Amino acid sequence: MRLALVSTLLVITTSLFGQDPLTYTSTFRYNTPIPGTNCNGFHESLPKGYNDDPQGKFPVILYLAGNSQRGNGQQAPDPNNAYGYLEYVAFDRPTRYLKEHSFPEEFIVNGQTYRFIVITPQFSLTEFTNIEQIEACYQYVVSHYKVDIDRFYIIGNSYGGAYLWDYLGDNSSNPAKIAAAVNVAGASLPNDTKCAFMANAMLPLIACHNTNDNVVQYSWSQQYVNRVNFFMPVGAEQASLMGFTPPVAQHDATWMSLDLNPSLYGSYATQLDGKVNVYEWLLQFRRFLNPLPVQFASFNAIKLNYKSQLNWSTANETNSRGFEILRSSDGNSWNVLHFENSASTGGHGQYDFTDNNPLTGKNYYRIRQLDLNNTKKLSEIRIVDFGKNEFVNLYPNPAVNMLYLITDINFNKTAAKIFNSQGQLVSTILLNGSGTISIPVSQLKPGTYFFQIQHSAGNSKLKFVKK
Repeated sequence: MRLALVSTLLVITTSLFGQDPLTYTSTFRYNTPIPGTNCNGFHESLPKGYNDDPQGKFPVILYLAGNSQRGNGQQAPDPNNAYGYLEYVAFDRPTRYLKEHSFPEEFIVNGQTYRFIVITPQFSLTEFTNIEQIEACYQYVVSHYKVDIDRFYIIGNSYGGAYLWDYLGDNSSNPAKIAAAVNVAGASLPNDTKCAFMANAMLPLIACHNTNDNVVQYSWSQQYVNRVNFFMPVGAEQASLMGFTPPVAQHDATWMSLDLNPSLYGSYATQLDGKVNVYEWLLQFRRFLNPLPVQFASFNAIKLNYKSQLNWSTANETNSRGFEILRSSDGNSWNVLHFENSASTGGHGQYDFTDNNPLTGKNYYRIRQLDLNNTKKLSEIRIVDFGKNEFVNLYPNPAVNMLYLITDINFNKTAAKIFNSQGQLVSTILLNGSGTISIPVSQLKPGTYFFQIQHSAGNSKLKFVKK
């Protein structure tokens, strides 16, 4: 894989202020889990013209927000008191710019026009987040949006910056697929292993930090930059450090470093290669990656006569060698059960596999696709439970607009009933399929309800709250 510094003589940022409200669509995706993470919602920003060209591809920024922006992914009951709710991810830049429609409509770099997709996941306040979840976010964005895979950028702040340092420094493949990164006061201790992985991938990197940070030591960012540059191959883009010194000691450096015009706070032309801000700086860089040959159109796993029945379909399947079926008992350690050769027709494929000897208890399944050059892509995870009781659960609880039934039971026009707290039947729904089933509840009045369903393991009665 090669990384190119695009020679840029002229960089113009257009429409800095006074944006047309339709420049970017700013959407809070409430109660929308990202599989493989503890994230229950995210902010989505799509550029103007996103849907105009079916074949269009856009650069993307994955923004990993700080600790105070973590929450439950739900809509805040009071928009003026959004701490712990999804709206709070827009407290800092760049998501704040996008919510307020003050982010540039486009960036023109050396005559080429770019418009960003920006995705800001909200990680849980109560659960631990790890580097595997950052990779899951990467895979989710690549598989759900019209991404220019060569221009995938990540910005991390504080707690999110810690994830970013650790993700980029975990192995050789992670930094090799990121075009460039900006880390703001990342709360992670540096070491040579992490720094060497980033350097060997020749990852363009800027670390931003307040010199008088009273939470995360400024010296940590200094050490990351120094050690990355120590290992960086000759001729590659050197990592840079942007230091800010606000009049009062503070931790939050995003206001200055992610400003559209950070020169208001000092001279940073050298660190930014003469560009106006980090967004222009990012667009100097791209990767030259093979496009992922396969998109998973669907993947399902159900219990069928004491066996696990898996089926999946693909779109845009080219240069594909085949698929490994992976199984795990805990969702962490995986074994290969079977290899299925690619058999697509016209770029589309339909596949199935039966696990005749599933494990007792929960069986986790996922598909790993391999292309002819051994590039790999993982599907989402599916669960089949061979414990004593078949699995039925509801989330989120409380629910706002949508309730999700999680089950390993394969329903076929099965009636589910919703009763209010007085025992009155208020809704009947027909269930079909297995896995995750969506149940609209926006029509229900706020209050306590009971979800009742008769299935093969007996009768389930689950309590939930409609907000």
